[in-house]
Amino acid sequence: MHEREHGTYASVTEWEQFLAENPDIRSIDAFVIDSNGNLQGKRLEVEDGPGLFHGGVLFSASSLVADVRGYGIEGHGFGSTDGDPDGAAKPLPRTLVRTPWTRKPSAQVLCEMTSVQTGRPYWYDPRLVLSDVVRQCRAAGIHPVVACELEFYLVDPKRNKDGSLRLGAHAGRSPPRRGANLSMEAVDDFGEFLDAVNAAARAQGLPVAGCVAEYGVGQFEVNLGHLPDPLLAADQAVLLKRLVKGVARARGMEATFMAKPFNDEGGSGYHFHMSVNDSDGANVMADGDGLTPAAMNLIGGLIEHAAALSAF
Repeated sequence: MHEREHGTYASVTEWEQFLAENPDIRSIDAFVIDSNGNLQGKRLEVEDGPGLFHGGVLFSASSLVADVRGYGIEGHGFGSTDGDPDGAAKPLPRTLVRTPWTRKPSAQVLCEMTSVQTGRPYWYDPRLVLSDVVRQCRAAGIHPVVACELEFYLVDPKRNKDGSLRLGAHAGRSPPRRGANLSMEAVDDFGEFLDAVNAAARAQGLPVAGCVAEYGVGQFEVNLGHLPDPLLAADQAVLLKRLVKGVARARGMEATFMAKPFNDEGGSGYHFHMSVNDSDGANVMADGDGLTPAAMNLIGGLIEHAAALSAF
């Protein structure tokens, strides 16, 4: 779906081929990624698949700018003042996959929200914004290579009386007495869950490159491989979160990627690794003498815009 012209979407033929290979599928989740990295969309029955791949599925176009709680907001004339019209979420090529963690055989597809009137994507779609940034980088001879690492806690799906999260059971035993960072025992304790995450990632084509235990009780990190396509890497990071949450839910647990779910436990980070190549694939950030001027400019830019970046 990446390295494509906007306006090209998955065809009904792709849907038909998928069904021929997966005849047991009974439903499909069609969703977009909003500005907070949450998924917004609809669950459709398999009979509605042809309509989805022919013209998209209709739901609120302002879902792309929902706040972190999922509530609609008024932004730049989109939301309430325009009557909150529907957009058409159209499936993107090569994003149709099974959801192995669901009891009912199901599938999912990533979509792009488009205007019903013009057929074009909305300018405030975060994926479109990132795609434009990547295009400008490449036009300038800058080719980012990125990798994402996501940390999360496995927690008890039941809440405390005040609504706060509760640490999950540690494989039926008491919590460890020391930090579990890189602990193979912790990985063994949750081996079945981590194996299921890896299996689901393979089924969905997500390049999971390893799972490690972190300091917190029931805290883990899942790594994704390096990619020369930042948009694809961003999509995969969001889709991996859905996968981890789904696999956990299927096993009576809940996964949270909150930055600081517990005051007395370590926080969960999102690690974004980046290198920059030129058009020939050579690293422009370092040479035999150390950091290059380009690397110093990048560091300076991060410092200059640190306040704005902290919003995210």
